[in-house]
Amino acid sequence: MRITSLTFFWFLFCSAFLYSIEESSIKREIYSHFLNASLLEKQGKFERALKEYNQTLEMEPTATWVLNQRATLHLKMGNPEKALQDASKYSELHNKDPQPHYLIATIYLSLNQKLMAKQQLLYALDLDPNHEECLLLLGQLLVDQEPSEAIAVLTKLVKIHPGSQEGYYALGYGYQKLGKINEAKITFKKVIELDPNSYQSLMLLGQMNENEQKIEDAIYYFEKALLKMPENFSLSMQLTKLYHEKKEYEKIIALLTKFEESSPQNSELLSWVGLAYEQMRQNKKALEYYEKATLYTQSPEIFLHLASLYDKEKDQKNLIRTLKTLNKKFPQDLQFTYLLGLAYLDQKESHKAISSFEKIVEHDKNNVPALFQLGVSYDAIKKWETAEKYFKKILEIDPKNGPSYNYLAYSYVEKSKNLEDARKWIDRALTMEPENPAFLDTLGWLEYKEKNYSKALSYLEKSSKNLQDSAVLDHLGDCYLALQEYSKAALSYERALELNPRDKEIEKKLNQLNQRLVPTSPARKLLKIAERRWQKTFYLSGNVRVKIKGSKLGPTIPQNGTFYLKKLAPLTTTLKIPTYLRMDFLDPKTLFIYTLRYQNTPNTEWNSFPPEIKDSLPEDSLKFLDWISSLFNGRFLADLDRWETEVQTKKNYVLLTYKDMRVKISKEGVLKEVQIGTDKLKIKKFETVGSTELPSQIEMSGNYLMDIELFKFSEETLEESLFK
Repeated sequence: MRITSLTFFWFLFCSAFLYSIEESSIKREIYSHFLNASLLEKQGKFERALKEYNQTLEMEPTATWVLNQRATLHLKMGNPEKALQDASKYSELHNKDPQPHYLIATIYLSLNQKLMAKQQLLYALDLDPNHEECLLLLGQLLVDQEPSEAIAVLTKLVKIHPGSQEGYYALGYGYQKLGKINEAKITFKKVIELDPNSYQSLMLLGQMNENEQKIEDAIYYFEKALLKMPENFSLSMQLTKLYHEKKEYEKIIALLTKFEESSPQNSELLSWVGLAYEQMRQNKKALEYYEKATLYTQSPEIFLHLASLYDKEKDQKNLIRTLKTLNKKFPQDLQFTYLLGLAYLDQKESHKAISSFEKIVEHDKNNVPALFQLGVSYDAIKKWETAEKYFKKILEIDPKNGPSYNYLAYSYVEKSKNLEDARKWIDRALTMEPENPAFLDTLGWLEYKEKNYSKALSYLEKSSKNLQDSAVLDHLGDCYLALQEYSKAALSYERALELNPRDKEIEKKLNQLNQRLVPTSPARKLLKIAERRWQKTFYLSGNVRVKIKGSKLGPTIPQNGTFYLKKLAPLTTTLKIPTYLRMDFLDPKTLFIYTLRYQNTPNTEWNSFPPEIKDSLPEDSLKFLDWISSLFNGRFLADLDRWETEVQTKKNYVLLTYKDMRVKISKEGVLKEVQIGTDKLKIKKFETVGSTELPSQIEMSGNYLMDIELFKFSEETLEESLFK
């Protein structure tokens, strides 16, 4: 019996052991199929993965967790119905687990059954109120249609899970939907804190700031976004437009030209680079890019930009070529025909202009702009009667057309006939536009023709302030001339000539005035240069010798002495420079020093030490000393700055004469000689100091003879004791 029992138990043990080995082997095989399925799914081999999942469930129908995996795979394979079957079955078997409800919700969303998805998420959140994935998906589901509910859900999510970047992003989007821009911006900034590479958050922050016209902030976020996606052309274009608002044209060029190699035919890119160069006044580069852009686009705007730039560059040949191209490409668009007509008119090709404008009138007989330009064109070819008919036709169509009234009035004034009609026309024009500068010019010119110069001046001055036009300035110059305001007349003619350099009549008037010392004359410019040179004479010292014809300077003043000059503001150009001048003479017999000093402050004149020296000086000698002081102060040249000064232009110098003063100035603006009455000053030598030439040897002759030889030129302040 004993042996039999042991044998039985041994049999039972061996049977159990063998069964255990067999069961373990089966489980390993099931798990192996599951692992293979997972790996194949990760590799994107969905069909093979599905077979492995199916085999796993065939071998072990109770392995319900495989249902969850297979449902996910079905969803990936685009079989949401099959996915829903597996997920629902799994949910029934695990009704306390929120995860299958989450999976079913995602499946319903793929089927666009949002209400069913929402119900599943709410079931899941009943089971687990803090389920992160369910809170996020529910918030994302609600954010478009029910943003307020979404915000409540997502606020809970980020409170429970503060590291949820996706939660903050959806929350920011919800705030944006509700128009709570500040809250949205704060939330998106939080996303960037959690993930600095959040491109979408940077983009949304840029767009919100742009919408609020916070251009600098918008640029900041767009630039950060561009660092994440440097090849994003759309974002680069968005930045380009903002740079344009900020007038940061160099940045536009740097930003867009990097795309030029990869997109050489991108007309938008080429146009923007051209515009940036144009704004920087680099017109040649702008033209280069505009020309390239026209090869790859049918957009008329680029051709118009190109035409405009050719117009600025006075390149009429290429302007007309470009406008012809526009007309050819867009023959039905009459505005391009009109522009071509204007270009022809500007080129004085009036017959071609007439042809262009007549084409417009053929399509639209009441086209007022074309009729107006036809009038202008016929006037240009001296067919005034035809031109007049066009202007009067315009007034039949549009009785309130001020420019036509003005053109008729101005033409009558120019022809000096029908002035009564001219006044009637211009009065009507001004009734409609009282401040129109062109109309005011016509009225001013009419008053001038009728010799009402003061009235004319008031209208012409007002017109010239608001209209930079050579004809208006020419009229203003004529009016000043009639009123004998020669300097103002010269300035008006000069401004007119700057606007229209080819006008020979204005040039002739200006040249006649420039025979006098008016502000525009070359002689006046030399005078001003000479004046500035003398005003820059600051600290000087040297020897002085004085001789008097027929008498002595004073009873005790010897002939030799020392000269000192000091200015407190040596570089100023004002005529009120504080100037101190002093001459000391040593009596060789008594070794006593006599001093003459001058200071050009109010109520100050030449004084002497001892004081009685001054009383003994002849009256004309004091005038001579005043001349010396005004010479070194530069004031004496100011007396010449008047139109009455006669100008004689010599080979190497100009001679300016006014009353008893004659001044020679070299063509370089260096003062050579001054004569007042019989007294003459001649500068014999110059010393170059800094950027100017200063006199170093001066000879004075006439009633008094004086030589001043200067040897010290300094910017350092002389000892104050010299002037006390």
